[in-house]
Amino acid sequence: MKYETAAQMAERLGVTVRIVQLWAGSGKLPGAIKHGRDWLIPAGLEKPGKAAAPETELKNIPLPLVNSSFNIGTAADFVTLFDCEDTARLARTEYLYFTGNFQEAVELSEAFYNNENIVIKLTACLVYAFSNIAVGNTHLAELSLGCIEESVKKELSKESTDALRAYCILIASTAAILMHEECDLELEEHVRYLPEGLKLWALYVISHKLYIAGNNAKALGVVQTALLLSDKAYPLAEIYLHLSAAMNYMALKDIESGRRHFLKAWETALPDGFFEPFGEHHGLLCGLIEACLKSEYYAEYKGIIGIANKFSKGWRTIHNDRMKKTVTHNLATTEFVISMLASRGWSNQEIADYMNMSLHNVKRYISIVYQKLDITSRGQLKQYMLK
Repeated sequence: MKYETAAQMAERLGVTVRIVQLWAGSGKLPGAIKHGRDWLIPAGLEKPGKAAAPETELKNIPLPLVNSSFNIGTAADFVTLFDCEDTARLARTEYLYFTGNFQEAVELSEAFYNNENIVIKLTACLVYAFSNIAVGNTHLAELSLGCIEESVKKELSKESTDALRAYCILIASTAAILMHEECDLELEEHVRYLPEGLKLWALYVISHKLYIAGNNAKALGVVQTALLLSDKAYPLAEIYLHLSAAMNYMALKDIESGRRHFLKAWETALPDGFFEPFGEHHGLLCGLIEACLKSEYYAEYKGIIGIANKFSKGWRTIHNDRMKKTVTHNLATTEFVISMLASRGWSNQEIADYMNMSLHNVKRYISIVYQKLDITSRGQLKQYMLK
């Protein structure tokens, strides 16, 4: 039998090499053989046909990209491979969001905003809400967050399957907890009804809730359990889990463990350009972005800081309004990082050593922060910081 490489097949069919590799890896090319890092594929095979989408596909799987296992670096091609067109479009909205293309994510998710299928609607509303936060449309974001809350409340009042209830609770919990709002839904009781990728995402959400409550050790236990659960790669869930571990370790002043998990998240995210999770968690990561990326990945670092500035301003506006809090949004990113560390009991010298700056500069930054916030002590600073 004659064989051709993935590159040869891609050129012949007019597709990318990654697409061919995905076909081969998922068993869609009969007779394909893994050969080192490449594939040997029976010569002359055509594009694999798409099977009809199962009737339950859209009804049962929210956040299709988060729920998917795919090879790192193949996300852009992977989102085109879903058998159902609507699923592919929903996955693309997620891809646009996680890569920081927020306006495109807003426009694409808006098409599903009023969909009759509750799972499609909730996925679209979640992406729509958080994308609008990032582009500064806080009014639209709040409306979408309210739509999630009301839609889930209505759905849970009905008779439904355990799986559907779990999906609704997952989306509502994600929205509330990532906005640092009260959430009385028992997500922990419904994790067992979720598919593997969403189960990992749910454990990230649970760990984030524990972080907000200050239960860092338990949050780390949840993350460690999640990372041991699967023998498959679920890149997006794993990025968020490692970031959760990083911010919990930083809360415990375990810088090396925090750095290790941060770099694992970065290693997973970089090939696909999944930079939004880093911008979203900027303040909670307490300077890890600056310490780990600024010198070696300056262009990516600048992009992440741009995301952080946009996202944090919208997030704090909504959070302060809904929770009657005073988390500040008038500090520059370095000022906010130093303020977070100072509010958590780090000494000026510890901050200087960690941030690789002089003690004089740390004192200068803290003085500027005090002036901007019109305060005089670290005790007062806490009320303006994230938990």
